[in-house]
Amino acid sequence: MNGMDAELQPPVMEQQILSLMRCSRGINGRSELLDTIRYLGRDG
Repeated sequence: MNGMDAELQPPVMEQQILSLMRCSRGINGRSELLDTIRYLGRDG
C-alpha cells in the first residue's frame, strides 16, 4: 500500500460503516447512534 492509499482508506471505511448503520438500523447520525447505544444498554 502506498501513502496515497493509506490516506484514502479511513474515509472509505467510515462511509461504509455509516451506510451499514443507515441500512440495517436506520441510524442517521451521532445523536441517533448514541440513543440506540443507550437503549441497547438499558433495554436491549
